Amino acid sequence: YGSLKLNSTSETSENSTLLKERLTLEATDRIHGQSYHCQVQYPGLMSPIQCLAQPTLVNGVAKVMAVHVYPVTKHNQFTLGTSVIIKCISKGYPVPTYSWSFTPAGSNQKIDLTFKTNQLSINSFSGQHAGTYVCHVTNEIPGNTTGTVTIYADTRGVTLLLADHAEMDEAPSYVVSRSSSQTGPQEADTSMKFSPYAIGAVISASLALLLIIVFVFMAMRMKKREHRMREKLARAHDENLDDQEVELLDENTQPNTEYLPTEYSRLKMSWEIPRKDVRLLEQIGQGVFVQVWKGRMRRSPGSTDVMRVIIKKLQGEASDKERHFFTAELEVLKMLPAHANVIRLVGSYTAN
Repeated sequence: YGSLKLNSTSETSENSTLLKERLTLEATDRIHGQSYHCQVQYPGLMSPIQCLAQPTLVNGVAKVMAVHVYPVTKHNQFTLGTSVIIKCISKGYPVPTYSWSFTPAGSNQKIDLTFKTNQLSINSFSGQHAGTYVCHVTNEIPGNTTGTVTIYADTRGVTLLLADHAEMDEAPSYVVSRSSSQTGPQEADTSMKFSPYAIGAVISASLALLLIIVFVFMAMRMKKREHRMREKLARAHDENLDDQEVELLDENTQPNTEYLPTEYSRLKMSWEIPRKDVRLLEQIGQGVFVQVWKGRMRRSPGSTDVMRVIIKKLQGEASDKERHFFTAELEVLKMLPAHANVIRLVGSYTAN
């Protein structure tokens, strides 16, 4: 299972029902501890037959990968009474065993410690703990011949130094540094550092984005306020229509039909045009309770000759008061004589 590509060979015997499958692997750390499944599918069987091989164990020499000191502080400096933990990371098979040794600062005498795990703890750091701590790892790998065993070992240490008294006012008392008894890859400094120019650029971009958002919000708010003001003024104009002017309108007055098409002159008082002679084409405007449309109207009843007109239509949800204003406006237009600056009234249909 998985994406690992492996080499395998198949062998068949005289009996066609017998098949041998052989898988060849190279002993590396990559396959250590892996399990392999063999799946066989026979024609006619609903489910395949599976077998599981034992996990692959690859011997590897003991090797110290890293030694870490906790807690991690700036310049690895500690104060008196700090709890310090030293952890040793290793690899190898069979699993390595651990031991520790300590060499006090200013002395060449090595002291074997009783710690047998990969972790060494110092509960309260003091001057007597200053020195070099070395992690030892070993494992035994059987040889090719019976009874032969090869022992492999590796070490790596850290040194805890007591700081000078002149530096105690400026820094913690003890400095932790690392050393290794073997050459190997060094740990890279993964701390993140930001340039002042990068920080300034981020701040400037954030301020610019904030200003853009504020301007857009203010523009939308002003536009919405202007729209509400226009609606309020339009409604106030309609509601403040001079009642005396409406009362003076005489619905029985004969309108001026001089500019009315002669075909509709028979309508006279009503100004009514049959609904079938008018067609709405496109809405071009909208008021508080009316809509304005482009339209076409027959020049005479029953003819195919049409003329383009503008139609002012009352909205279906208009209130009774708004319908009254609309009717009053229609009556005013009936009374107006022809003028170059006034759109003349052709007629209306109010039956429906």
